[in-house]
Amino acid sequence: MASLERKQSELEEEVARGNNVDAKQKEIKRIRIKLWQHNRQVEREWYKKSRLRWLSYRDRNSRFFHLVASNRRRANSMTKLKIGDKIFSDIESLKDGVKRHFESKYNPRLRPLKVSRVEWDLRTLDSGASSKLE
Repeated sequence: MASLERKQSELEEEVARGNNVDAKQKEIKRIRIKLWQHNRQVEREWYKKSRLRWLSYRDRNSRFFHLVASNRRRANSMTKLKIGDKIFSDIESLKDGVKRHFESKYNPRLRPLKVSRVEWDLRTLDSGASSKLE
């Protein structure tokens, strides 16, 4: 494979110089296809090896999965929010702060946006709640 990569770089240099461009570009394309096929084959082999390891050691990665999920939950949680100069930390003040922030962004002379109570758990937003904010 190293020889194909070397050949590809040589051909690309030839094309840059303007020597027999069409034929060289076709050859470059053929080499890229071979390299792509080789890389896909290597990936499939690594995938098969990982499945064999999983089957032989009964490794279900449950600890890893829970660590990732916990870290994601922690990273997506909202414990405090700074709007302007104020910092909101409890849930009710967070909701009220978000409500006031968005009310202040719209021109009341055009068409006032009245927001009643925000009924979302703002520590983590699911896709439905986040789409309502957009």
